[in-house]
Amino acid sequence: MKEICDEENKIKDYILKRINLQKHWLFSSKNVTYDKDTQTFEIYIDETLKNNKAAYSVFCKKDSRNNYYSRVEGEQTLQNGTYQGILHTLKHTPYNIPLNFIIDRKAAIDIIENIPIKYKDRQYLLHLDTVLQIEEILKQRTAKTLFTHCYSHIKENDNDQEKTKKNEKRFQELKTRFGEEKAVRYIEGNEQADKLADIGRTQPDIPTPKFNKYQNKYLLHSTRKTKTKDPNHKEVINSRIRPILKEIIREEHTKKLMKKPKYDKIKRYQENTNKMSTSLIRDKLPKREKTRTFMVKMIHEALPTCKKMNKLVESEKNKTSQYYTEKYSYYTNDGMCPCCGIKEETVEHLFTECQQNHIKNLRSELKTKIQSAIQTNTEKTNINKKELNFVQTKIKTNNITNEWDKSLGNYGLIPHQTIKYIYSLLEDEKKHKLKDTIIEIQEIIMNVNLEIWKHRCKILYSGNALGT
Repeated sequence: MKEICDEENKIKDYILKRINLQKHWLFSSKNVTYDKDTQTFEIYIDETLKNNKAAYSVFCKKDSRNNYYSRVEGEQTLQNGTYQGILHTLKHTPYNIPLNFIIDRKAAIDIIENIPIKYKDRQYLLHLDTVLQIEEILKQRTAKTLFTHCYSHIKENDNDQEKTKKNEKRFQELKTRFGEEKAVRYIEGNEQADKLADIGRTQPDIPTPKFNKYQNKYLLHSTRKTKTKDPNHKEVINSRIRPILKEIIREEHTKKLMKKPKYDKIKRYQENTNKMSTSLIRDKLPKREKTRTFMVKMIHEALPTCKKMNKLVESEKNKTSQYYTEKYSYYTNDGMCPCCGIKEETVEHLFTECQQNHIKNLRSELKTKIQSAIQTNTEKTNINKKELNFVQTKIKTNNITNEWDKSLGNYGLIPHQTIKYIYSLLEDEKKHKLKDTIIEIQEIIMNVNLEIWKHRCKILYSGNALGT
């Protein structure tokens, strides 16, 4: 009973709202500010989050009986707080009363004004159950409903010149849009709502049901997951179930995969490898299919090198299955590099270390080609070659440092320092072309690697391999 009734044995407000038995507000100039320009009543919504405790508030006017604050139900986020503040107001307002919500979260306004129609698209919305309830009420309303964005904390400068300048710019923007009188009123209203939200954060947690009628079209309730079967499980299950499951599976697979020794070097320099190194792999243009696939095979050492083929053939000795023996036995070259015959042929050896003359010449062209591509894309002639020295063209003692191993550059991976330098060379209006520039560099590296691979295959399959 404590979760349903208060100390005076009255049903709690959040219970009444859930079953739509809440009382309607009285709308008058005493309780709510009325704007003659828009012919609407102004409602200020604000939210706060600290120590994983979120709250929202509804401010109508000073000393108004409609002013309200509460903890956020379910997932403790600012976005959820904004939605619940809007929903609280809509449920307490007759459908024929015009409203203007003054909100400092532009993202929430954008979603409310453009709620997706398709079920597939809706599943990607956070706090879908609350958004659907808002949508349902908005469809039934006969009066107009406006959503206006207002900047928050404009008066808080903390003796910070940069912050003061930024807030002055925002105030001028509000004055231009609404006029000085209304801009001042919006800022003060938002400030009062902010104070109420801070009080709301001190309130106790609100018990939240796992499911409601607005979720059941979009949620997948697993009967196998112990967590969701637990009656003490208090969290609302996120409606974006498909991408979440994919992310969990992907993370588990990645952890298991990266434990293999062949990824040790990549893991060692992971912090210094820029995320844009995956640009070519993620690119879906058909014309880049060959270079994209080759880069993936290099990183995962999936190319049929002599060492790999020899290992597969050796594994079938004393076995009935002879699949790899029949396929590779004539081309294993005892695992040795067919081009130089000095070391075992691995992906790293062939593309970064092999000293066969033609391969050395192909590799030596890398830096020149990369530099030329950057000059073309940035339209700069004075380029610091040291900043682009991230690939291995010759065997040197300085190829490996604490920050970078140049052999990784031959796999198409690029360090932060190089990406930052290329970004600094681009003009402001061309900064957005950084990704295209990176993809072009990676394609240059992969095309050189493809030429090396073709040359290696020609030697091996023509019977001219060294070391046999």
